[in-house]
Order: sequence, then structure tokens, then C-alpha cells
Amino acid sequence: MLPKIFKNTTGNPEFDQHNGKFYISYSQLTSYLDETYWMEYFTQYFSGIKSESGEFAEFGTIIGQTIEQLGQNQEVTTNISREDLEIIKANINFKGDNKYEDPCIIDFGDFILIGYADKVLYEGLSVEVADVKTLNIEKKSSFYGSKDYRQTTLYSYFFETQGYTVKDSYVIAMGRKGSSLEGQGNFKMRLSGDVVKIPTPYSKERAEEALEYVRETTKKISEDWKTFQKLFA
Repeated sequence: MLPKIFKNTTGNPEFDQHNGKFYISYSQLTSYLDETYWMEYFTQYFSGIKSESGEFAEFGTIIGQTIEQLGQNQEVTTNISREDLEIIKANINFKGDNKYEDPCIIDFGDFILIGYADKVLYEGLSVEVADVKTLNIEKKSSFYGSKDYRQTTLYSYFFETQGYTVKDSYVIAMGRKGSSLEGQGNFKMRLSGDVVKIPTPYSKERAEEALEYVRETTKKISEDWKTFQKLFA
């Protein structure tokens, strides 16, 4: 038993079979386990009080939406600077059969994990799975290259279950500077121009560990949700 129930809005009718199931996302799992965001998780998903996104998260969303619009040859409508737009164009490979925000669902039986792969390059029956992050490269790149980061592994596992071979799996780390979307000068949040490809090699072993991580964390969330309902329902 989980707080959220799935209703298919992905645009893929194959996912209709999952309607009505409890669902979790990778970001929910990491927020639940993170002492910094733990209370925010309970407030949003247990109490139903939606919190505002932080400026770093909002900036990442702007960059992600811009990449998606460029990749689909759409007009860029995001609030992005000309300089940041040029950095994206110079560092993201838009060639080939790419899909952006490509929905992924893993069925665990009594619940599903849903996510959206930022960029997937299809080459016949093989795929390259990429996650795009805006971050402080010096401080955060080691984490995304470690086994504690499981997002691309889980999405790669999904594509493998769909009959694809995972040719490559990685994080596109786009350096970020500044501290405020509304700031001026050095405080204005912008892309730094530093871009690093961080390998996240896919393997059966990493997939099994990631799947177990989802099961165990979801079990804890379910137990807390049941307790919450007993106390406050």
C-alpha cells in the first residue's frame, strides 16, 4: 500500500494495464531516504501538501525542458538565457533517433516504479540511456559515478525487459553556477559551460542490486504510510 495510484498519462497505451496500481518513483525513494528532504517527502506524499520546488530543481527542469524542445525541433519557450542555450546546443548530441522524457515502468507485482529517461538514443534494437543533471560538478560527479546512483540502471533494466540491448548508460553532468534564478551578476543561476559524461555501466549485478533497493525502500514507505493512515485517517 502506497500513497499514490497510477493513472496512465504517458501517451503509451501499453501502460494502461498498470492503471489502478500503487506506484513509486526514483525521486520519491531518494527523497524518503535523504535526511534533508525526508520531512518534505512526508508533507507532500502523505499529507498531500505540495511544496514548491527549490531553485536548483527548477533550474534543472528548465534545462531539461529546453533539451526536450530542441530535440523535438520545437520552439524553445523556456526562460533560458542565450548563453545557456548555446551551451546546450554545443554539448548535447541531438543526432539520430532520440526520444526525450521516455516513460519507463517496472512492474514489481503489488506496485510499479515509474520514471522518465531524459534522453534515449535508439539504434535498431540497442539503446543509449542518458540522464541529464545540472550540478556542482566538483562536489557531485563522484556520487553519480558510484553504485549509490541507480536511476540509469533502473531505466536501462526497463529497456532490457522490452527486448533492447543497453549499448551505453551515463549521466550528462552540466555544471551550474550562481545561486538564484532571479539573481544578478555572479549570483544569477546559469550553466557554467563545464559538461562531463559520467559512465554508469549497466550490468545484471547492478540491476539486481537496484531492484532490491527499490523493493526494500518501498516496503519501508508502505509501512510508514499504513502507520500514518491509522494515526491520522
